[in-house]
Amino acid sequence: MTERATIVVFGGSGFMGSALVSKLIDEDHRNIVIVDSQTPRADLLRHPNVVFVEQNILSFDRHVIETLLAAARVVFFKIGMLGNPLKATNFDLLGDYLHTNALSLKQLLELSTRYAVPKVIVDSSVTVLGDLDRTRPILETDQARHPSNFYGLSKALLEDVCHFWNNKSFGSVKLIRYPRVYSPEAPSFVKTFAAQI
Repeated sequence: MTERATIVVFGGSGFMGSALVSKLIDEDHRNIVIVDSQTPRADLLRHPNVVFVEQNILSFDRHVIETLLAAARVVFFKIGMLGNPLKATNFDLLGDYLHTNALSLKQLLELSTRYAVPKVIVDSSVTVLGDLDRTRPILETDQARHPSNFYGLSKALLEDVCHFWNNKSFGSVKLIRYPRVYSPEAPSFVKTFAAQI
């Protein structure tokens, strides 16, 4: 049997995904595959250890993804519709948040299980907690309660899908809950807020 050598990063062209790919390159990992509907940064695209596969997680070519997963030793799910608070309460975007941030993971988990991918690591957000008045540190065991917007709701659903997957022993999924992420390159509510004070 061939040794699994590929690291597949779904959403590897985004802010968090490209940071991960850069770190993997710095650590001299080989066979890194970025799967995204957006083209990655030029430095990542040119790197000899990186291959870009243009696919949209909501409508991907199943054969292409199956081929990647059959060789994957780890899959990172870094796909997400951004949680900009200025948009994340827009009811018209609810379906987009749920499909992009949570429901797209279902097919990927099914295929990862079918191809026995050893590690699946999924991004979430502390926004699932919705406790803006929290006076104690956030713990890994804290469960989603009352998300304050549709972004948080979609990440809470994503976490529930992962917990269900783990509890039913379909596979092993690890979650990473990030705090608010700020990108100096991207339009940001932080910049908007700062400009208004």
